[in-house]
Amino acid sequence: EGGPDFAHMACVLEAQLAGLRGSVREAHKLFERAAELALAQEFPHHAAMAHELRARLALRQRESSTARMALQAALDLYRAWGAAAKVARLETELPPHP
Repeated sequence: EGGPDFAHMACVLEAQLAGLRGSVREAHKLFERAAELALAQEFPHHAAMAHELRARLALRQRESSTARMALQAALDLYRAWGAAAKVARLETELPPHP
């Protein structure tokens, strides 16, 4: 509980649970908060994961503009972190422009 990644990872879990309960708006807010907390603690890869999970939730809800925005944030963070293979895979998952 005292680790530097505890707060943002707990927030990710709460977001996942909110999504499973059908509280989509709450889940989006929690994923955003998790990403902010992760960046504040200098865990860009955890922030990227939070954005990616938010994007996947948005895709399931057919919220393509939110999905695109969240996936782009994830891509930018993964790219800066040096995760080229992850970036390549995620780029194939971007929803098309409207």
